[in-house]
Amino acid sequence: MSTQTLQKTNGKSNIIFFRLEANEIHNVLLDIGMKPNLNGFIYIAYSLELIRENPELLQHITKGLYIDLAKYFRTTPSSVERAMRHAVTVTWLRGERSILQQIFGPLADNEAYIPSNTVFLAGLHHYLNPYDCGQAS
Repeated sequence: MSTQTLQKTNGKSNIIFFRLEANEIHNVLLDIGMKPNLNGFIYIAYSLELIRENPELLQHITKGLYIDLAKYFRTTPSSVERAMRHAVTVTWLRGERSILQQIFGPLADNEAYIPSNTVFLAGLHHYLNPYDCGQAS
């Protein structure tokens, strides 16, 4: 499996690198129509890596995941949440409907419904890891 490196700047010329261990995360986000120039793209990609390692993070999005991401990317938890919400909203409204339907099933049939960050991350996690029952090993 190849490793891809993405970079994120925080507006203060500090560059932070992280690896997408599974290129499939990046590919799925692009396939559903998420734009890689959105800050939320990199937060969601990294979130899915962390959730893959520890599925219990899905139970602690606000008081765990956002705080961890904010520390890693040197920003605030509210900025992380807002950027992710924006990326989810844009993708849901303008993304590839057929692929969103494959991943989210009946939820994607209603374009007026926009999933929360938690629902979006959980749907993508279960799509990428179909045999994971949500329990950490």
